Amino acid sequence: MNERDKKETVAHLKHELEKLDDTFVPPVPQAFELNQRLARFKQERKRALKKELLCFIVMALVILSAYLTISVQVPAVFIMVQGAALILLPALALLEKRRRTADGEAD
Repeated sequence: MNERDKKETVAHLKHELEKLDDTFVPPVPQAFELNQRLARFKQERKRALKKELLCFIVMALVILSAYLTISVQVPAVFIMVQGAALILLPALALLEKRRRTADGEAD
């Protein structure tokens, strides 16, 4: 295919694409409809936020109650868990930092 054929093909394709664009005109929603969609989105987001907050509070209460129960009922287990956390958390943080630098992620 020579240069002239390529240019003609490109021009023909552009012309056909313009015809396609002209035949399809997306409907433009009215301001009333946009306001309704926005209000519905805000309401759904507010409902989702409340649900997430409720789940967070319930899980926090479950964790705290288990923590308090273990610390009162079985102090030896409580001390072992605290010691393990004291050792494991810095090690995990160091491993995560190394993984991020190896992957080239920003801090």
